[in-house]
Amino acid sequence: MKVKLSLITFFLLGVSQFVMAQSRDSYNMWFQYLMSAKLTDKSTLTALSQYRSFDLAYDTRLFLVSAYVDYEVAPEVRPAVGAMFLILDSYKSDNSKKERYEKDLSNR
Repeated sequence: MKVKLSLITFFLLGVSQFVMAQSRDSYNMWFQYLMSAKLTDKSTLTALSQYRSFDLAYDTRLFLVSAYVDYEVAPEVRPAVGAMFLILDSYKSDNSKKERYEKDLSNR
């Protein structure tokens, strides 16, 4: 068992020098958190948050927070009510940044 582990480790270290996944000048990040909690037998709270950036954390592209509560009125029928907040940072053709804020209260 130790011999197999040693061979696998040696092989991975040897191959890792030839593998290039990203260039050094572009570091994209994407963090996401999804939570679902059962409030009662028929209702559920779901929350989602996302953060995306380029060039580590210095160039934010997207920030999203969303939450909704659904209720089971019949088997396989779950209407929901929720809210969302979004900050979207995109670039224009002249390389200046355009920031948009969106808020939404909706029924699904």
